[in-house]
Amino acid sequence: MGGFHILNKLNNKLVRIAENLGTKVLPTGETVHLAKIEYWIKEMGKWDLKKDTHTFFPSKWDINKIKKVVQEASENITFKQGNKYRGITKQGIEIEFYISPETREITTAYIYFK
Repeated sequence: MGGFHILNKLNNKLVRIAENLGTKVLPTGETVHLAKIEYWIKEMGKWDLKKDTHTFFPSKWDINKIKKVVQEASENITFKQGNKYRGITKQGIEIEFYISPETREITTAYIYFK
């Protein structure tokens, strides 16, 4: 999986938080951070602000926990549009993810709030 939805993986060299938007609580009681992020565009020598709000997986989740949650959500699809999907876990956590049409693998995934 790609994307920058793991807060402690941001390195401030290529991706950084532009604006902290607070937190939301999952049905499990765990906290999700929300933020606007910027990407460094080397060719232009400047930061580019992403328009969407980004969610970050709970800081206590390791990559194996994230993969398990995403896998569980992918087995209970509630929405599909093109290569964008949304699924829900047994604990009520909604995950939105993209599947590559070429490889049929999940390329990015993140916690989704309505």
